[in-house]
Amino acid sequence: MDVIDLDELEDDQEDELRILAVQNIRPEEDQLQTQPRAARVVKVQQRNPSIVQPWSKCPGYQHENLLLKPNKTVELIDGDFLRIRDIVYNAQTQEVRVCGNRFQRTRDLNGLLERKMNELVLFLEVDLDDPRPHLEQSAVQIPLIEIKKIRSLRLTNQKFPLDRNLQPKDFRTRHDITHEGGLTCRWKYTCTYSTGADRYQNVHKERRLERIRADECTGANVLSDADRRSQWREETIPGGAYKPSLMIDAARSPSIIDEGFLDSVGSSSNQEDHNVEVIATHTSTARVGRNREMSVSEVFWPIKTEKRKHSDTETMSLSIQERTKRPRFDGEAVVEETRRRLSIYTLGNNIEEPDILLSRRKVSEVVISSQTIDFSRDPKSSISEPINLMSSDLSTPPPSGSIHTSALIPVEPVHRLPGQKLTYSDAFCGGGGSTRGAVMAGFQVKWGFDFNKHACETWKANFPNANCYHESSHDFVSRVQHSPRKERFKVDILHLSPPCQFFSPAHTVDGQDDEMNVASLFAVQSVIEAARPRVVTLEQTFGIVNERFRWFFNALIQMFTSHEFSVRWAVIPLQRWGLPQHRRRLIIIASCPGEVLPRMPDATHGENPSLGDTLKPYVSVDSVLASIPANAPDHDRLAVRFAEDKRMAPWDGSKILPRAMTTSGGQNYHPKGFRDFTLREYACLQGFPVCHLFKGNYVKKQIGNAVPPVVAKVLFESVKRDLDIADGIVEGVEVLD
Repeated sequence: MDVIDLDELEDDQEDELRILAVQNIRPEEDQLQTQPRAARVVKVQQRNPSIVQPWSKCPGYQHENLLLKPNKTVELIDGDFLRIRDIVYNAQTQEVRVCGNRFQRTRDLNGLLERKMNELVLFLEVDLDDPRPHLEQSAVQIPLIEIKKIRSLRLTNQKFPLDRNLQPKDFRTRHDITHEGGLTCRWKYTCTYSTGADRYQNVHKERRLERIRADECTGANVLSDADRRSQWREETIPGGAYKPSLMIDAARSPSIIDEGFLDSVGSSSNQEDHNVEVIATHTSTARVGRNREMSVSEVFWPIKTEKRKHSDTETMSLSIQERTKRPRFDGEAVVEETRRRLSIYTLGNNIEEPDILLSRRKVSEVVISSQTIDFSRDPKSSISEPINLMSSDLSTPPPSGSIHTSALIPVEPVHRLPGQKLTYSDAFCGGGGSTRGAVMAGFQVKWGFDFNKHACETWKANFPNANCYHESSHDFVSRVQHSPRKERFKVDILHLSPPCQFFSPAHTVDGQDDEMNVASLFAVQSVIEAARPRVVTLEQTFGIVNERFRWFFNALIQMFTSHEFSVRWAVIPLQRWGLPQHRRRLIIIASCPGEVLPRMPDATHGENPSLGDTLKPYVSVDSVLASIPANAPDHDRLAVRFAEDKRMAPWDGSKILPRAMTTSGGQNYHPKGFRDFTLREYACLQGFPVCHLFKGNYVKKQIGNAVPPVVAKVLFESVKRDLDIADGIVEGVEVLD
């Protein structure tokens, strides 16, 4: 039976797509999105300009029976809401306007958020070429005639319906609640544009939905970000949950460790698992003293290990009897130091500073503020600044520079232990493209699953120390749900690449696997619940952002937001991340409640970078082919030669592939035109290293379906960097002689 390669046709219809129009929440966006970008430079007047004569600020204004003041919220006649920052008066025309930030009902986001009565989202449009704070540049001016009434608004980070700004029992009907009840905001929705001209033409760089953080709340019932994360996934270990030195030291000290812990180190957790890499469970307990219990993850005595070179996929084996030099320490002091290192993090930001300040305090030291957000405060005022709703704290790390540690009480940096890594798992793992990128980025792989038998054979051959489950997403979730030790499926980073053929823009005829592919997409939420990750990444064909699949895409985003995950998404040209081919993919990054939302990585490569530019030139096809050894596996060049009458026109190999790599090759061939690419060349052009093995049948399909490892490496290194900054991690451990 012939197989239609839907991905191959995607490239032809790329220009017909309406990228990221699926979540438009303003009617005019539909028309603007379809218009081509103007060739000439468009000059866009700055939004919300500084107040100059004849305009001036006034502290308040009586409009009919409404007393308008800064920090009050008004309902507009179009159904939106405005939090007032300033009231401005024109001395010449006597015109009065209110300036502030717009809020919308969550139900107006077409399913990106769950529909909840009287729940709002703060709407922001950010130009990257505008240096002003997000709240300031996103403010809009409204004439008095558009104001309908004054409403009460509360910003909170509690999970719905906690800390709701109304009691439904106090109202007779739903209509009364909608039009008279208090309003609650738990989310902010940001559309980011490279320039103001791009905003004018509605060309988005990325979009994101973020939960209101602890330092942005206006209510008194604030939940710390660390508590929110703990409610989602219990313990989180700064620097990564995989700590081999912990297991070794614990095994060396059996007098204080439970036998159950030694059993978990010395044996497989389940007889049905093969090639299992044994990782200590974080919920195991250790005895300290007579009656005191503590988490094993708190017992870490760093050891001195020699730096060695080895394959990322080989088994790490260290003898328990091996004697190494360790730091001098007092047992109780180590325990207390560990508790201190796992203390609560709180985040603060001064809007006047370009860098982000990270404050780390213990639970007892966290100060919950009920201060009202002041949208009208002069930033140069000598009065202490109120909470800034859009402070660019760690929920949105800076585009450049570093995050500095600053605490009320000086603390030591958190050192990553020898061998400690962030744990990683791969859902819909395929032949291991994203997993290979995770290993290249320094993650420790725990498990992966896929329905394709041949892809699983390849995955197991390359990552023998991790569990591979040849089963559907439904069966995997069922496995986790019925497991007596669900903790072993918990990871720091989870990647998802659900089947994408159904969402290709060329998919016009129903296929036999459509139902399974759609079911796999909707299994994303269950897989997230099973893994309880800190951060989730997802790669999909950009066809899913076509308006034809609006509800599928919005439902996918809601699978994250229904668990209070902050999420950002963008369509990325992957050649800008080092892939030697034209390939565009939707990239989603999501973070669990209370966790930092990692950035979308900046471009690492450019087509023609200028002298002194930090970007590297695009990776060329010739450079990739030249890096492949003649004796590499799957590299029989004679077997792929064309017949004399079938030769193709030569093309310039000093550039990237003109077409995306697909499951059938994408009609690509060798630059000289006399032969096809070998399987190894296809793999390397898809970003795989030469060492990656392929097993089973349909190898070209495995390659074409894979997430390019070089792309995954860029993504995961960026995620790791932002998590390390948030955790206060310093690489290496000082060892005392």
